[in-house]
Amino acid sequence: MTKPIETMSSEELFELAEFRRIEEEKDARQTLKSELEELRKERRELINQHKKTLSQVEDRIEKIRASLSSTPGASNRLSRSSGTNISAVVLSTLETHKKMSTKELQAELNSNGVVAANLSQTLAYLKRQGKIISPERAVYAIV
Repeated sequence: MTKPIETMSSEELFELAEFRRIEEEKDARQTLKSELEELRKERRELINQHKKTLSQVEDRIEKIRASLSSTPGASNRLSRSSGTNISAVVLSTLETHKKMSTKELQAELNSNGVVAANLSQTLAYLKRQGKIISPERAVYAIV
């Protein structure tokens, strides 16, 4: 097949060296490819483990949130993200107090844990609907 090295010409030795260099580069590339595949596999496993752990933490958070909402008086603790109808809360607050200024209404809502960042818009909406009136400036009452 191949001649002994001692009998090879300089061109043949150069070709043999070049062939071996190319083969070594191929082997090195193959080693890097397999190492890259192993690292990608490890990364996928870590991501899956992270998702599982994150899901467990989110479940615990949801359980705590559910237990907080089942405590007495929790129905009054509303937030903007809970999807609560702020108009209904404003109407029920005005029903109990008959007549309130905007500042008093805002303070009452805040004390009940209701976030009403758009209170003026809500009041304007309720006024257009004919559900509340404004006997004085910044004072509202149920119709």
